[in-house]
Amino acid sequence: MTARRRGRPGGAGRLLPRLLLVLGCVAVGAFGAWAWMTLHRGPAAVPPGPGTEAGRQAEAPTPPPPPPATPLPAEATSTEALPKDFEPVEKQAKGGALAVVLDDVGFAGGALDRLARLSGPLTVAIIPDAPRAAEAAALARSKGWDVLVHLPMEPVAGAFEPGSIGPGDDDGTIAVKVEDALARVPGAIGVNNHQGSKATADRRVVRAVLSVLHARGLLFLDSRTTAASVGAAEAQAMGVPSLSRDVFLDAARAERPDAPLSPAVFAPEWERALRLARRNGRCVVIGHPHADTLDFLSSHLPDLPRRGILRVRLSELVD
Repeated sequence: MTARRRGRPGGAGRLLPRLLLVLGCVAVGAFGAWAWMTLHRGPAAVPPGPGTEAGRQAEAPTPPPPPPATPLPAEATSTEALPKDFEPVEKQAKGGALAVVLDDVGFAGGALDRLARLSGPLTVAIIPDAPRAAEAAALARSKGWDVLVHLPMEPVAGAFEPGSIGPGDDDGTIAVKVEDALARVPGAIGVNNHQGSKATADRRVVRAVLSVLHARGLLFLDSRTTAASVGAAEAQAMGVPSLSRDVFLDAARAERPDAPLSPAVFAPEWERALRLARRNGRCVVIGHPHADTLDFLSSHLPDLPRRGILRVRLSELVD
């Protein structure tokens, strides 16, 4: 029997094994990629529940966007935008600041009654030996006013208060007199001189008075009853807070001590005070508790804001 010789396989027979080999490699590669991604992928995200921090944040409503910032006015960047406690008081009013001081307080009851009807910032200077000194001090404190001791000091000529301080007193005696005067006027923030044209021109006397004020942290107002006064200069040299009187409102009273004075008599000095306040930023006016002076003030003080003047207590002018 003759054996049959096999024929060589055809083209299709040769391609099929190769195709199966390729498909197998692709399948193995795809499976490996899938396995690698599965192993390295993090856990599936879980929707935030209501009890979780993420849930609370997701549940919270989204706040609306803030409104655009309003530009600050130009003056808000200046020193005048600072709190008033940190700036000189005269900068708070375009027309300057005015402090009214009433001297010789503590005598007639009628004057205290008139004073009680006044409102707004004032400063009263009380004679320590006046019969109603303590009552006057209590009235001033109740109204929020500044209180000064109106310290009797010797003038060059004329009558003066018993116990006035003068060049005949040694430093120890002066210190005792000042301490006693302060004790008689509770709540005083400082001293101004009553009369004193002789005493305030004497450097030793002035320094003895100021030494007591310096130790107590009190201020000194020079009433300037004489052009020769060294009160303000010595106070500055010793570091005592001080001011000086600019205008005597009722200076005409010295010429007509008993005659009633009309408002027209006070007007020139009042207008001068307002001009000084505008020019210098501040002005200290001294008057006295006479009925006509207080009547003038009661009608003119309320008009200061309209005229651009800031009315203040004396202590608000101290640098």
